[in-house]
Amino acid sequence: MRHAEIAAEIREAVAGIREPIKVLDAGCGDATVTLGLLQGKQIALYTGIDLSAPALELAAASLQDGYIPYTLEEGAIEVRIPAYEGTCDLLHMSFVLHHLTDALKEQVIHQCAAKVSTGGLFILVDVFRKEGQTREAYLDSYMQRLNDWNELAPQEKIDVETHIRSFDFPADYHTMLKWLKEAGFACVIKT
Repeated sequence: MRHAEIAAEIREAVAGIREPIKVLDAGCGDATVTLGLLQGKQIALYTGIDLSAPALELAAASLQDGYIPYTLEEGAIEVRIPAYEGTCDLLHMSFVLHHLTDALKEQVIHQCAAKVSTGGLFILVDVFRKEGQTREAYLDSYMQRLNDWNELAPQEKIDVETHIRSFDFPADYHTMLKWLKEAGFACVIKT
């Protein structure tokens, strides 16, 4: 999924961000991805949001070791982002939006715009359909990649495919750009 390339691009984007940083991590998981991207940066407050209580427990363990002031909130991003008090300097959301309906995706983009401070960064990493590509065509194409996932046993590949076909609803790339611009983001897109 090009995680290493994406991480390099994000590190470049956050290199010049003012410190200390207030971070809102939507879909934070165990927090290690975002914390790794911000290594060496002074963090004023880290707020992580995730649906998974076990992931948040792992995030708490990671954050306790780093002497970073933090809060962790269990819940849906479309509920927790608007409840976030104030603004943040960095709002990071990685591989989360594609699980939502298009109406919720658009709503969350606007919620994010309201929470990023002037001069702050919104970093969105996700999967998108090509212009005119149906969800089914996208999923069929994506499933071809599973053939290269040699570390997975056959049943694990079936489980991954079942999950993706049940829960992945990637937006059309150009539609996402439109929503981001309408929300007020100056889009700098690297593909």
